[in-house]
Amino acid sequence: MNCLYRKILMALLCLVSSASLQASLWEKLVMPGDLIQLHAEYEQDCDKCHQSFDQESQIKLCRDCHEDVDKDIDLQKGFHGRLQQSRNLECRNCHSDHKGRDADIVGLIKPAFDHRKTDFELTGKHQKASCDSCHLKDKKYREAQKGCVACHENDDIHQKTLGEKCQDCHKTDGWKKSEFDHDKTEFVLKDKHQDVSCSACHPDQHYKETPKICHSCHQLQDVHGGIYGNECESCHNEKGWDEVVRDHASDTKFVLKGKHKTTKCHACHTDKTRDKKPLKVCSGCHLSDDIHQGSQGNKCQDCHNEKSWHKEDFDHSKSDFKLSGRHKEIGCHACHTEKKRNNKESELRTCKNCHQEDDFHHGQQGDQCGSCHNTQAWNQKLNFDHDLTRFPLVGLHAVTSCDTCHVDLTYAGTDTGCLSCHQHDDLHELTMGEDCTACHNPNGWERWSFDHDKQTEYELKGQHTEAACSACHNTAVTSLSKIKLSHKCQGCHLTDDLHRGSYGNACERCHQPSSFSDINIK
Repeated sequence: MNCLYRKILMALLCLVSSASLQASLWEKLVMPGDLIQLHAEYEQDCDKCHQSFDQESQIKLCRDCHEDVDKDIDLQKGFHGRLQQSRNLECRNCHSDHKGRDADIVGLIKPAFDHRKTDFELTGKHQKASCDSCHLKDKKYREAQKGCVACHENDDIHQKTLGEKCQDCHKTDGWKKSEFDHDKTEFVLKDKHQDVSCSACHPDQHYKETPKICHSCHQLQDVHGGIYGNECESCHNEKGWDEVVRDHASDTKFVLKGKHKTTKCHACHTDKTRDKKPLKVCSGCHLSDDIHQGSQGNKCQDCHNEKSWHKEDFDHSKSDFKLSGRHKEIGCHACHTEKKRNNKESELRTCKNCHQEDDFHHGQQGDQCGSCHNTQAWNQKLNFDHDLTRFPLVGLHAVTSCDTCHVDLTYAGTDTGCLSCHQHDDLHELTMGEDCTACHNPNGWERWSFDHDKQTEYELKGQHTEAACSACHNTAVTSLSKIKLSHKCQGCHLTDDLHRGSYGNACERCHQPSSFSDINIK
């Protein structure tokens, strides 16, 4: 007997040799029954739904598997998300498994289900509709569509032209009962428009992009034949088509004054203005009365007024261009010509506008003619300050006539270099370069002064002080930069070198500036 007990004990010890194996065998031994059909595949895998010795983790395992329910709970949406304390409820309280393959663990009692606990509360006729009309077979209840079109697509006589927000007009009390607040649209119904049937403006159930202008519905009632345009509301209103309400002073930017008050509407609003607004400029009606033929522009009111077209009154001094000098004696047409009809006002005020043919400078001096000329006379009393240019006049230049330098009356871009005028006076033939001012000055071409010792890097000594400039400077230099000559003796005395370079280039070691024949050897 003791031997039998020992064998049983040994077997039990083998079974409990590991904690996990012990728990697995134990759970299978205590399993209350078969799982439902949908969970049958996990019957040999208890860890899928249970944690050994940890029942609290079962909620997490359920939610990990049923992700859609888990998401509803987090967002507090849907049936599970709306349950009070849904985050702490154990799933098994409502959905107990191990009841057999054919068991119903959902426990839904359709007649007793409170739809208010979902995201779609049943109202109106929805309360009497069968569950199957919205919850289709083989579909989860949560997958039922919430949009009206999902169920009422065949009832949509608008054929989706108004979108899918059916609830804007229809209610759940009845599909054919429509309730729409037109005042919330861009077209508020006023007065007689409130009594008009919808089909009068929306034929064939078309609502989108309905024209909002009066002319779209009242074209046949337009006794004016369209000559006043399509803005009927400027004269008519919703109280009655035959009631004309028009205050020209407040409703438009064109106040009627003088003879305009007694003028009939059709005098300005003619057949020519059918497709556009009447012009508010005088020429819109008085083009044929314009004896200037447009040369004075469209601002007729500057000279004329509403009392009479033939009364003229214009003070040029109040304009941006006050008349002075000879301008006072010139007739208007001299400046305001047919050719300049479309010119801008700013262009009319420039000298160039009238005096372009008098400009001997051919535009090279720009458009600021007033800097030299004045209104007393175009060719008299010229005034120009040359000191304001890049070439101020000093010395003899100040008394030289303009045409001496400006031969062809062109001024802009005139060369300011000395040689541009004094090339014939250059006895050096450019061997001294082009910077004449290094020696000469404006007081006289013959008055020159140059200190070779101070102004150059080569001090003259001995016979160099008596040598002519051309002895060393014998090559033309066409540059304003410094003249660069070799300081080596061989630069000038190469032919005097009897040694033929055998003693190198440092001639100054033996020869002296006093004379090339003077030799000093230490």
